Amino acid sequence: MPKYKSRGEEAIAEVLTQEHIGFKYEYPILALETREGDGDKLRVWYPDFWLPKYSIIIEYFGMVGVSDYDKGMQRKKDTYKQLELDLISVYPETIKKNLKAYLLINIDNFLRGKLKHFNNRHNPLQTS
Repeated sequence: MPKYKSRGEEAIAEVLTQEHIGFKYEYPILALETREGDGDKLRVWYPDFWLPKYSIIIEYFGMVGVSDYDKGMQRKKDTYKQLELDLISVYPETIKKNLKAYLLINIDNFLRGKLKHFNNRHNPLQTS
């Protein structure tokens, strides 16, 4: 079992393990990141959790309220959105509430959205 960088990451890993949801911890992905004054650059990122079976990223944002951290957090969110990667953002208050329900509901919502998109792409009943 990998050593996690925070108690929040450990809690997420525990839920995923208990629910038999396969994940990779800090699995590298290639991201085209845009930074102000630096332009677009390909960078290797290490999301906290990658759910390969579902193509979902989970990031634990444990230091919300720290200016530089908040900027980096927003940059990650914007980049994942631009790359059309599904992201579940987890915060300290999420950990204190019902983390299991939060994760399962978000995973379910992403999967339902993907299935709906797939089923609607060539629906013969749809008129253009």
